[in-house]
Amino acid sequence: MWKKQSSLPVEMAEEARQETVRIIKSSSRPRDNLKKTERAALKTLKDNTLLTILPADKGNAMVVLNTSDYKQKISSLLEDSAYRKLAKDPTNAIEQKTTLLLKKSSLTEETHRQLCPAGSRPPRMYRLPKIHKEGIPLRPIVGNIGAPTYQLSKHLSGLLNQLTRKLAHHVKNSFHFIEILKSLKIKPGDLMVSFDVVSLFTKVPVEESLTLLIQHCNNEILALYKHVLTSTYFCINSQFYEQTE
Repeated sequence: MWKKQSSLPVEMAEEARQETVRIIKSSSRPRDNLKKTERAALKTLKDNTLLTILPADKGNAMVVLNTSDYKQKISSLLEDSAYRKLAKDPTNAIEQKTTLLLKKSSLTEETHRQLCPAGSRPPRMYRLPKIHKEGIPLRPIVGNIGAPTYQLSKHLSGLLNQLTRKLAHHVKNSFHFIEILKSLKIKPGDLMVSFDVVSLFTKVPVEESLTLLIQHCNNEILALYKHVLTSTYFCINSQFYEQTE
């Protein structure tokens, strides 16, 4: 049976926001530890359109790339069969379908109000350079905050967490994984194997995943899962794409 996702009452949430703004405004500005020449150099780099400056995918580092190389890497990635170019922005249509499916669902009226999208904006794709790999490939990241299925996806993810906690092989995080390793007894001749999955999120089998969910939720909730799993689109350089896998 699904449990209702908890959230702060409107009054408490507004009070928390106001207190956060007050603390930020009252905080003194940190002392600038850069020299004038260093700050000028940073501005020169920032204003140089021939260069693209990005945070690295892993580690506290910044990467400076030739803009032409960066755009070429992006173009190469988008040519993958996992992505299909769209003729127009599907945001409004997906927002309307999300609202319709929520109305048809068995979720409470309060939950429906919390999850119903309004004024949605398309997810944006950006890329982070993987400097720990040869050729510095780019990792695609889709910023989904504000998208028509964002709140619904968060809610459905919470429902899935209730199921995965019951699995014998569920790993919560890296700390939990370390604890599991400590309890293992390695015998002579045992092998430890690590698998590196390429483009993990575009390789999740949607139909098979939905089949596994049939035994855990009704048809209305299943329709919501199918909707968020098949509404994977994004915008990059003013062009819209969807995932075909």
